[in-house]
Amino acid sequence: MRIGIIRTKENNTSRGTEIAQICKIKSVPIYDIAVDKRTKKRQNSRRGKRLVKKLYENGISVCVAERDFLWLGNWGVTVVSDSFDFFRQRAGRLALQFAEHNGIDADFLITGGRFTEVVEAAKEILKYKRMIYVVNNAFEDIAEAVAEDTGVCISSDIPEKVTEVRMNDEESFLRFGEKEASVSDFSVYISPDNSQIFPGSQEPRLVKILEMGGFLRKNEIKVEYLQK
Repeated sequence: MRIGIIRTKENNTSRGTEIAQICKIKSVPIYDIAVDKRTKKRQNSRRGKRLVKKLYENGISVCVAERDFLWLGNWGVTVVSDSFDFFRQRAGRLALQFAEHNGIDADFLITGGRFTEVVEAAKEILKYKRMIYVVNNAFEDIAEAVAEDTGVCISSDIPEKVTEVRMNDEESFLRFGEKEASVSDFSVYISPDNSQIFPGSQEPRLVKILEMGGFLRKNEIKVEYLQK
């Protein structure tokens, strides 16, 4: 597998799409793909077709890119544009980091989210807390799954002060009073050598592909809260 990281050039040039290998992660070559910003949403344009041709020539079938490039999927290229599910899968750990860095001593409330992600977040938090609260349409099933694995009965009766874990809100993902954290407040690291070389803030999407492909294990991925 070869992975491309698509970015638009700051200044348009006549050189078209530029592709260069920037590193390897666990034997997977990672390529920087710089394209003219006019290529966005232009799958049938000359620039769009040239981009597809360049990807094929370099054997790149999976790309990290903004949603403007989802049209590449029509040409058989897998495009990963969403990174929020990467953070939701680690919501419990991130919520604990947020609370620790801000000196918050309160119970946690998880709202929204998918069944599996909520259960995993609750189990992670319950390693350090005695109670957790959940508001979710699948509350009964979540409560049963959490009780089976931890012996703790979660509650939907919310106390006055809680740290909120908002599984459907990436801009206000974690909140306690006036303190908030979005997913952009967390840095994702694969290793010290690779953490700073990717164009833009593409690490979550890139790591998501490598994790799904079995090239990275969960314990090899570090997520750090950048305290404000």
